[in-house]
Amino acid sequence: MNGGAVETTDAGNRQYTFTMPDGDVTVTATLLQTYAVSLPTGMEVVSATNAADADGKYITGTTVTFKASFPYAASDVSDGTSTLEPDANGIYTVTVADADVTVTATVERSATIDLSDATGDFNAIEGDVLTGSTSGTLTIADGAGITLSGATITGGIVCSGTATITLVGTNSTTGGYEKAGIQIGGSGTTLTINGDGTLTANGGDDSAGIGLSSAWNVTEDVVGGNIVINGGTITANGGSGGAGIGAGVTKDKNNSSSRKAIVGNITITGGTVTAVGGSNADGIGAGQNNYNATIQIGTVTIYDAIEMVDASSIKDFASVVYMHGETNVTASKTDYFAISEDGNHRLIIQKLVIAEIPDQSYTGSEITPEPTVTIGSLTLTKGTDYTYSYENNTNVGTATVTVTFQGDYASLSSVEKEFTIVWSETDTDEYTIHNAAEWNVFCDCLNDNDTYNRFS
Repeated sequence: MNGGAVETTDAGNRQYTFTMPDGDVTVTATLLQTYAVSLPTGMEVVSATNAADADGKYITGTTVTFKASFPYAASDVSDGTSTLEPDANGIYTVTVADADVTVTATVERSATIDLSDATGDFNAIEGDVLTGSTSGTLTIADGAGITLSGATITGGIVCSGTATITLVGTNSTTGGYEKAGIQIGGSGTTLTINGDGTLTANGGDDSAGIGLSSAWNVTEDVVGGNIVINGGTITANGGSGGAGIGAGVTKDKNNSSSRKAIVGNITITGGTVTAVGGSNADGIGAGQNNYNATIQIGTVTIYDAIEMVDASSIKDFASVVYMHGETNVTASKTDYFAISEDGNHRLIIQKLVIAEIPDQSYTGSEITPEPTVTIGSLTLTKGTDYTYSYENNTNVGTATVTVTFQGDYASLSSVEKEFTIVWSETDTDEYTIHNAAEWNVFCDCLNDNDTYNRFS
């Protein structure tokens, strides 16, 4: 500047500073050539030692670092001259010389996506396996099937349309303000839940755990699709006023009764399902409705391959359909299911099976067999799920064991099983006859002081 009379300071990133003197300043400089660093789709610049110009190019000597964008993974990375290796954080480095740099790589969506690396909301597509935790919202593309494998999502899940979720390990989702834990798609869509993992779905304020979000002051009908649960251990907790599985709070903006919230059919073919509604809401069915709106729930169907359905209440419980395979067994449901009603609470399990008790040998003391108690593939635990008690269980004859349920199964009350106590064929105890005359009413073959064993 001014032929070197004004001192300049290199501030980096191609910026210079100086102190303005009295009088004009004339700047002279040699402009450096800039060059492009081109990255493949799915990779992004992390940093550069010099800022890019308006065209995104860098001056010679600039070190540029880059990496695969979330949720992609890169391999076979090259700058056109040599193969590049990443550092421990997956970051690659190139230095700009006197020519453009074109990076090539094989970039693929990661097989397993750690949501902890997401910087906000995330869109899942077909085949994604999701793990880790995020405070963002997970949106599932229409028609996509994804896997939750140890995932924690505190911004809720939204189904753009039909979606399938397979559960592996322990998972949870919590809806945001007035958002469902899992917001189902619209009319004609189906959310299907498969797998043998666990899922806890918590609705936000006025919203369902699984189903519809809050429909507060709506000006049009709110319509959701179907819900099918084929497996896993599912706990669905409605937010205040939201159903565990079903609809949230519904209120027309003008308090009109013409406005509707509609959920399709709810079908449970397997797994263990616990559904707890918020205040004045069903475990399975409708959310709170104190505002004249209409809430409609499709048919609730339960198959006898379930482990358990435990609901704080079920809307239109008398209309629940029960299935054995492809056969509707509603008319004879107690042949296939054990159904407990305790107030509004409903507990539905496969029919209880108490193992047969073989004949028990007389000992002179109480006989206390402990038959195995099963519900489908579940084997209940003595002391935790039930206790035994007995009647007429000392002498030869018919005795009874009573299984009294407790804990999670307390509403099943109790069931009884009979068994038989018999003389032992190996018993060699001897008996001496006294007062033979009294016994000879049956025969004249007994004499005082004769000795017999039990099977003489």
